[in-house]
Amino acid sequence: MLLRKTEQTFLIIACLLLLVMMTVMCLETFLRYVFRSPIPSYWDLVQEIFMPYIVFLSIGFVYSSGHQIRITVFSKYLPEKINKIVLMAGDFLTALVFGAIAYGSLQRAINSSRMQEFASNIYGYPIWICYIIVFIGSIPLILHLLRAAILMKHPEPGTHDK
Repeated sequence: MLLRKTEQTFLIIACLLLLVMMTVMCLETFLRYVFRSPIPSYWDLVQEIFMPYIVFLSIGFVYSSGHQIRITVFSKYLPEKINKIVLMAGDFLTALVFGAIAYGSLQRAINSSRMQEFASNIYGYPIWICYIIVFIGSIPLILHLLRAAILMKHPEPGTHDK
């Protein structure tokens, strides 16, 4: 229940950030072509703030709702029991990979904060905020993957953890 509420909150934040990003991009395009005065370094904000936050805040919800990318070329020809084993192994490996990504990004965020690293663009925001979201957003995905692997129950497209 807490996981579901957390990922719903993350999804709302990601949607709001997507709306802000689209607004900034439209404004930048308008200013660039109408007034020949674009927003300086806006692409840095898109790459380092908006996109990572949108992707990692929504990744747990995408998996739990069954809308992740699936490659079914071979799995549809395998027996159901073999398919379950392959999915379980894939979920454990994916959880392991995202665990490593989360750990690495947390270490990078801590080091960046200690060294007081700031972006080299005109906004000068602290770099650790670009890394910490990878850690925070990976946690719901890792929990969903481990639950799916242990219970051998995978979310189907169009459902959300019923």
